Amino acid sequence: MQKPERADSKSPLFGGLLGQPLLWNKGMEMIDAGVGSLFFFFQPLVGSLFGWLFLQEQLDVSFWLGGALIVAGVAVAVRSGQSA
Repeated sequence: MQKPERADSKSPLFGGLLGQPLLWNKGMEMIDAGVGSLFFFFQPLVGSLFGWLFLQEQLDVSFWLGGALIVAGVAVAVRSGQSA
């Protein structure tokens, strides 16, 4: 069994102390509930990008495909909301 790398030990600390309470909840206070509900779907994307940026995690093809589907779904929801 391999010894865990240093970045692995930072991951819970980063997500638990910085990502969720300080950034996400404060952002949700500042916007309307209807708009905030769409941003909920961006949470996995932002978390993965922060992991890549700060913890040197690897992003593979499934991340980019899933991210594209999330962005497309939110775009469809926003577009259909504007025509109503």
